Amino acid sequence: MSRRETYLTLLLFVCVLIPLSYIQIMEWNYGSADNAFLDELLTNIRQTGKPTSQINASVYEVFDFIDQEPEIVLSGRLDGPDPPEINQFEKHAYFVLYLIAPLTFLIPGYILIPLLKTLCFCGVPLVAYLYMRGKRVARFSAALLVLLVAAHPIWSFGLFWQMYVDRFFLIFGLLFIYQLTREHPDKTKLLLTAGLCAILTERSGAICGAAIVAYVVLQPRKYLLSTPFYAVLAVVLMGASVFIIQVVLNNEDYQGFSSSLAPSVFYLNVTADAAFRNKLLTFLMVNLALFGLLGLFDWRSYLVTVGTMLPNIMGTLGGGEKTSFATHYHSTYFPFLVWSVATGYANVYRRLRQSSRPRLWIGLLNTSACVTMLIPMCIYPTEVGGLGFDSRNLKSIAWYRSFRELTRYLPGGQMHDFAREMQKAPALIPEGSVVSTVEKFLPILHDGRDVFLYPDGVDIADWVIVYLDRAPGASPRYLGAVSYLGPEAQKQLNLGLEKRLAGLGFDLENPERVVTWAVLKKREGSVP
Repeated sequence: MSRRETYLTLLLFVCVLIPLSYIQIMEWNYGSADNAFLDELLTNIRQTGKPTSQINASVYEVFDFIDQEPEIVLSGRLDGPDPPEINQFEKHAYFVLYLIAPLTFLIPGYILIPLLKTLCFCGVPLVAYLYMRGKRVARFSAALLVLLVAAHPIWSFGLFWQMYVDRFFLIFGLLFIYQLTREHPDKTKLLLTAGLCAILTERSGAICGAAIVAYVVLQPRKYLLSTPFYAVLAVVLMGASVFIIQVVLNNEDYQGFSSSLAPSVFYLNVTADAAFRNKLLTFLMVNLALFGLLGLFDWRSYLVTVGTMLPNIMGTLGGGEKTSFATHYHSTYFPFLVWSVATGYANVYRRLRQSSRPRLWIGLLNTSACVTMLIPMCIYPTEVGGLGFDSRNLKSIAWYRSFRELTRYLPGGQMHDFAREMQKAPALIPEGSVVSTVEKFLPILHDGRDVFLYPDGVDIADWVIVYLDRAPGASPRYLGAVSYLGPEAQKQLNLGLEKRLAGLGFDLENPERVVTWAVLKKREGSVP
């Protein structure tokens, strides 16, 4: 790969990164609790050195009564969580945030977080392309791999989903695999990438350690002279993860998920649960039978990839680990999957180039890659987790969606105007206020204010933001509370909360409007 091509590739990377980052920054105004609490964590670490979160404490508080009868919720106090903050590292060990937090002195969180997310996503096809060109794969074939990666729903849908620290593993995990599988691994760079992976989440170190063991077992001659080094590194990585999960964390979710990994539970799910079975088939078809097919030409990496998928294959988190490809549940195996496809692609390309009719066979290979790319883009899971096909899904593919809708994010566009309207909320609500709000406004209000996820905190709030139903005769008019007990229970809950807001002294007759939401202010002198 010439220096000129390297520069042109990096220039194209920047040209793609800029509009995608801009869109992600504008998307910040659409709001999610995950973005808000990550920004809050960075701020608290920078200011106090402590990974505490009031937002997540409030989210957990709401989750505690989201499946309770409306009467029970309304009869209790809604004055915020107790304790008011949680140590987020008791839920997930995001030690890498201590490296990122100082950057917020220079770059605001609402810019930094989307930028880092976009870098992680765009870095994956870039590394794959550079690897392919280093293996003397033609530019067109290497570019097809880039499109193949970008077409996978994990990459394409995940780019427009919430930011999680797990997303960093997309690029750092890929760099780790590259260093591990090089013909002559650089131990310093391997230690650096392994260390970065280990501080991302409590699970990433164990995954990297298990990958080291797998490659050493599958290629004993390659790693023979340095087996003690790799053995120690694997033990340290896996041991650190086990220690953090078992001793440091206090996360009840691990108990439920761990029990679902038992072979007997997996067998029962596969044989008795049609939704589980169909979602599993979708997962395997998209990842291994379609996108991952070329990985068979590097069978060792393919086997390692399957191993990293086992938690998703056997376990269950309500189905999100199977077919909700946009979520972070798929971040830990995707770098291995991309790597096996890239190395397999390079291997079969090299063999075809040495055949008697290389152009014909390479042309067929590229055609197959195009077909393989189109099918996953049109796949969507049905209600029971089966496979469906719809070409309209193409409109949701990230690279198509981004450039088709870019004008909507520019000044004068619909999304730009929406973002400007959303900013009315922080302009209305002064810093130092206590706010109970629907999730949408958490990212843009938490800085300088005490914010709670509605209806948590309404008893002590100065301001409340809820959805306004403007239909004539609507009852209730103010919505925002969610109940898992069905529409009627949710209606009764919102009716009761509307009466409660009136009793607390909020001005329900003259709300400030922000797009479709109502900003309610407590009247002066009102007391709970």
